[in-house]
Amino acid sequence: MKSIGNGAFYNCSGLTTVTIPNNVKSIGNGAFYGCSNLANIIIPDNVKIIGKGAFKDCKKLKTASVPKHLKGKLKKVFPFRTKVIYR
Repeated sequence: MKSIGNGAFYNCSGLTTVTIPNNVKSIGNGAFYGCSNLANIIIPDNVKIIGKGAFKDCKKLKTASVPKHLKGKLKKVFPFRTKVIYR
């Protein structure tokens, strides 16, 4: 799988932690929209694009570990309170 499509996990309340596989290069718009119990996400260095609202309404999303090369390219991707950790 090279991408996670638009709305792929829409309203999937069963997700709590997600580690995106290394072969994924893009995450689509609203891919994890409304995943109300998602608390942590790890995004690998191979991801080059994260779509608008990919994690919108993930109200419990506390931390997102993101590659440094995405810094400045993440407008409207994560909820306001999410701590984005660039590595």
